[in-house]
Amino acid sequence: MAITTAELVKSLTGATSDGASQASSAESLGGFRGNTTITDSTDENLFDNITGLEAAEADYTDYRCLVFQNTDAALTLSTAKIFISADDSNSDTTYSFCLERPQTSLTTGTAQLLTDEGQTDAPDLTNATYHTSGAWTVSTSMASYATGLVVGPLNSMGTTGLAPNELIYVWVKRVVGVNAAAASDVAFTITLQGDTAV
Repeated sequence: MAITTAELVKSLTGATSDGASQASSAESLGGFRGNTTITDSTDENLFDNITGLEAAEADYTDYRCLVFQNTDAALTLSTAKIFISADDSNSDTTYSFCLERPQTSLTTGTAQLLTDEGQTDAPDLTNATYHTSGAWTVSTSMASYATGLVVGPLNSMGTTGLAPNELIYVWVKRVVGVNAAAASDVAFTITLQGDTAV
């Protein structure tokens, strides 16, 4: 039996320990996996709205960190990639992504933790042990499984992918251009996909 979509659980971060209570998307800035799953098609389920004043001052950049977990008890999601299956970004708003392997433990470890959502802090992408690359990938360059970000480096099974209960953290960078026009429902859908041995 293959891993089901429901077993690839997508959650907020920012908890004080693995799986602890953390329900605020504004606090989803790395650290431990929280117990709040991210609901698709819900307004402000990851980023909050940008005010006209914020957009008028300069390019507005902020960050969020979410996490996927393979909750299947026995099966590994192999050749796993993360990609953007739907994208409403526009000339004023862009989204970019980077993956981070958990530190210390692949099943309960943390991502780096930001002190704020990005105006004075940003994720450090230079640690090759935890990051699959040292650069951001814009959403339009990862719009399919074929061009998605590879979930790596090696997991506990010696392959790229997610073994049972393993985590992969996803950093999201949002840039809203200066004097951006008012817009609603600017969203994206992030998808984890791979294969399962039969």
